Amino acid sequence: MSTFSSVFSSGGTTYPNFDNFNRVIESVWTRTANFYDETVAYGLDSEVTQATDAVLTAPNGDHQFDVVYTGLGALNWLPDIRSWAKVVAALLRPGGVLHLHEGHPMLWSMDQERADDVLAVRYPYFETAAPIISDDGPRTYTDGDTSTITNTAMAEWNHGLGEVVQGVLDAGLVLTKLEELQYCDWLAIPAAMTLTDDDGAAVLVDRPEMMPLSYTLQARRPL
Repeated sequence: MSTFSSVFSSGGTTYPNFDNFNRVIESVWTRTANFYDETVAYGLDSEVTQATDAVLTAPNGDHQFDVVYTGLGALNWLPDIRSWAKVVAALLRPGGVLHLHEGHPMLWSMDQERADDVLAVRYPYFETAAPIISDDGPRTYTDGDTSTITNTAMAEWNHGLGEVVQGVLDAGLVLTKLEELQYCDWLAIPAAMTLTDDDGAAVLVDRPEMMPLSYTLQARRPL
């Protein structure tokens, strides 16, 4: 699996992306360049915790950026949220902004395979040293062929909301927004969720106010 984070430079013309799967990088940036003729796009085949060193050797010499964006389904592949936050802080120039949109740790802790609509906690809410191991056989985020996938076990980690916030604060960033949301972008608990008619967001069928499904966090590096 890959972790996906992006950083953007001033003027919106440089978009380095960090991933630990180089074929993902090649595909993403080939398509990006087709849409943005003036974009200088390059991929960095790097673990997220090594991102700072990777940027120092980047082809265009940009070492710090105005925005770091981490999207849905990225943090669960990282074993140490504090190391991620330190990398983010190092990549932001003074005044730069972190934007994080992620599945809520309460959602990641739920039993998502139940046949009924009972909301039951199955996995750790807080970060643990040992990963959560699962193996559901070959699968992909795309509609591509899964017949050649042989390594199917996945290792994931949950990070409590307080751990994420404290990691960002300890890295020297100033928290400017934290919003827990009653929706996510996919049917994470199929038996208990439905898609809304207006925007296709996934929500709980019964009493959506019972638990958050995702969250948005923004933080700024001080000037």
